[in-house]
Amino acid sequence: MTPDELASRRWFRSKQRPIAAVTEVDRAPIGPGVLVVLEVTFDDDGGPERYLAPVVDGREPADGDGLWAALAEAIARGERIGSFVATRAAGTELGSLTERHLSVEQSNTSIVLGERLILKLYRLLEPGDNPDVEVGAFLADAGFADVPAFVGWIDHGDDGARASAAMLQAFVPAAGDAWTATLAALASDPADGVRMSARIGDLTARLHGALASRTQASAFPSRAATVDDTAEWRASAERQLALAV
Repeated sequence: MTPDELASRRWFRSKQRPIAAVTEVDRAPIGPGVLVVLEVTFDDDGGPERYLAPVVDGREPADGDGLWAALAEAIARGERIGSFVATRAAGTELGSLTERHLSVEQSNTSIVLGERLILKLYRLLEPGDNPDVEVGAFLADAGFADVPAFVGWIDHGDDGARASAAMLQAFVPAAGDAWTATLAALASDPADGVRMSARIGDLTARLHGALASRTQASAFPSRAATVDDTAEWRASAERQLALAV
């Protein structure tokens, strides 16, 4: 991929930085294509960046090529793909997987598989855990079921320079958002709006309980709230309410 081609991709982050060179630093065959890692150096003083650029027959994958389904199958089996390591968080029956790109993504690429799963490809390979993967894996381990089921993920590289490359989870079709739904409920029947707010509060409390349930996990430490903490939270909520009114 030439510098101009790379700069034209919507998932390329550093569009304002002059590119010095684009070098292929890794590749791993999978299914009908190849996972290619490109290292981009720049003319400025900033450091290089690495991008994941899958290829099928010398071009970017298209829906129906089978590469996205092959990635999902590798995650479901917990396979190694060259320098890429797939980890399965939960077993799932894949079956037949059609492929459908979502057009709303910017920095990542998301593909709906079989209308049951969604594969998110992290184009920019940044060292460390991606928060999507880190939180998703933690909630799955904690048994929190009120988020889309977390199937697994793919990392690139070793522990010294590991980067999240992809994540697979259940696909939940959009049904609006809580803010819009709450406003509509309040407009039609204030009591319904209050009940909906209570349900959202209950869900939030259970989510926080799950996040605090693994005290041995160093990435998710927890402590008991103090009187000062709760007083500040209440005061903050009252300030927001006063501003809204």
